[in-house]
Amino acid sequence: KKTDVWDALSVLDQDPNNPDNVILVYSQRSQSIASAGDTSGWNREHVWPKSYGVGYTGPDTSDLHSLRAADWNTNSARNNLYFDWCTSADCTTP
Repeated sequence: KKTDVWDALSVLDQDPNNPDNVILVYSQRSQSIASAGDTSGWNREHVWPKSYGVGYTGPDTSDLHSLRAADWNTNSARNNLYFDWCTSADCTTP
């Protein structure tokens, strides 16, 4: 079996209290590794939005330096917002 980004994230974001799960970047929820890619599970999140310079094909779509395990719904709601702690209602730019 060829190792890919999904396999790497399963190790890099592994839940220290449950090795069968990953910790999701935004929700900090523990989710089963087996649910990778499922809409009720988790997906790969670029911590820098694709629309700000990450391509849709090529090596930057699987760059482990910018990918994290993320809740599918939370990731979708994040849209193109920057990755940062936000304390106001208008956190759309750094």
